[in-house]
Amino acid sequence: MEEKKIVVRDTVPKFEISLEDSKERFNAMQRFIAEHMKNGIDYAPIPNTNGKPVLLKPGAEKLNQIFGFFPEFFKLNEVIDHEKQFYYVEYKCVLKKKSDYGKQAEGIGSCNNKEKAKLSVDMYTQMNTINKVAQKRAYMAATLIATALSQQYTQDLDDDVVQKNINECSQCKAKITEKVVEFSTAQYGKPLCFSCQGKQKKKA
Repeated sequence: MEEKKIVVRDTVPKFEISLEDSKERFNAMQRFIAEHMKNGIDYAPIPNTNGKPVLLKPGAEKLNQIFGFFPEFFKLNEVIDHEKQFYYVEYKCVLKKKSDYGKQAEGIGSCNNKEKAKLSVDMYTQMNTINKVAQKRAYMAATLIATALSQQYTQDLDDDVVQKNINECSQCKAKITEKVVEFSTAQYGKPLCFSCQGKQKKKA
């Protein structure tokens, strides 16, 4: 009886890129984040926590631009209950490479008019906004996967709270506009009202 040969194959996966290339890419990404990602515009800390900052939509758009990714959105589910005045929608975002249309990652996001931040929202007048929020959540989830930056940033679904925190002066907590946030962050590295900007100039 002929003996069967047992072939043991090496099942350990091989690196797609060398350790040197991986280190170079990581360092390049960290330089990009340090030089181009702005606190209060591209990302923001979660109020009253010391955890990872939240990646915001402008930051996600910057990251996808340098990676050469573009999004495609697909509506997965939609519920319109006229009797209960309830509206729910769910989207999938697929990020693809511009050069060859290859899929890089996908994320799922949903939104409804009964969420805590939207309890007073009328279902019919806010359907468009609810769709946009669901799409944005799917987009942010896909971006964190595609760019491998989940250790650097997080996705906070209650981003209304984060946005309100961004539009406050980091010193005196006065309400400021998004344009003031953008200007002061570019000039001083943090959101400041005009009064606190003046105090910052005197210190300099």
